[in-house]
Amino acid sequence: NNGFYLDAQAQANWYGSDLDVDAVNRGLARDNKGFGYALSLEAGQRLTLDANWSLTPQAQLMWSSVDFDSFTDSYGARISSHEGDNLNARLGLASNYQNSFIGADGRKVDTAVYGIANLYQSLIGENRINYAGTRMASDDDKTWAGIGMGGRYAWADNKYALYGEGSVNTSLNHFADSYNLKGNLGFKVNW
Repeated sequence: NNGFYLDAQAQANWYGSDLDVDAVNRGLARDNKGFGYALSLEAGQRLTLDANWSLTPQAQLMWSSVDFDSFTDSYGARISSHEGDNLNARLGLASNYQNSFIGADGRKVDTAVYGIANLYQSLIGENRINYAGTRMASDDDKTWAGIGMGGRYAWADNKYALYGEGSVNTSLNHFADSYNLKGNLGFKVNW
């Protein structure tokens, strides 16, 4: 194993949404349907520093597309999706620590922690809708940076595992004014 990896993923989502305006206590649409999909291709090269530590430079391309059914709101305005396609690139560098040992029950325990720094660039895409004949577009920032960290603890020969990760990303165009926070925790069982 030379440490190189290539990972491809696909995801599809079906949406159903209710749109309301709280200021006027009025519903705009009920059970509006939408569909979105995403495709991703990531490559990386793990560079071993010692028995436990490694660095992994990464590159990723992500395509996503979202569309929703046209509808007429409660004011009589026709609203339709005009364009929801995006292509984004990511460059990252992860620092990884891994360790394995035999637990008190005589079975293998694996631990891993990592930190990562990422740079994101929007290459193609602008989300646009048509509102009563007027085209409207979002003006999203194109360049973002982020840091994250995570870990995994697996025991009983990797039958059970706890894992988690968190990240903070910010626009480089409006540093710290535009940002997002992400996190997840999980438990995995293999049988």
